[in-house]
Amino acid sequence: MFSCNRYETKVIMDGKSSGMVRQYGDICPHEVGAEIVLTSSYLTQDGKALPFARATVTSVRPGSVGEFRRDPMLYETDGYKNGEHWFGNMSQMYRGIKDTDKMFHISFRLIEIDKQAGTRSQVEKVEK
Repeated sequence: MFSCNRYETKVIMDGKSSGMVRQYGDICPHEVGAEIVLTSSYLTQDGKALPFARATVTSVRPGSVGEFRRDPMLYETDGYKNGEHWFGNMSQMYRGIKDTDKMFHISFRLIEIDKQAGTRSQVEKVEK
């Protein structure tokens, strides 16, 4: 499962994002060709984050916060207006990040998306 923040959830569901950046330390756990399930704690059922999309990882690129912040291709394909908008969202996820911190950009291709995730009413089971 790959957890998305509120903004990422919105732009993915709107079809305006094909990548995300995460901080994993020295090694990224995602590999090109792997399938990931995208979840969001902003789409919940019974207090649990709901999966809302499946995607295939198309690239994993290491870099620094500063490099990613200045890369228009990265922040535009990830659905951000500019580098400062991207940095603001990353700063909320990773308090105290600096331009020298190492991160990974994970690009993906959506396989399936449930644009109604989190909006359906729950149906109770009726026992006979």
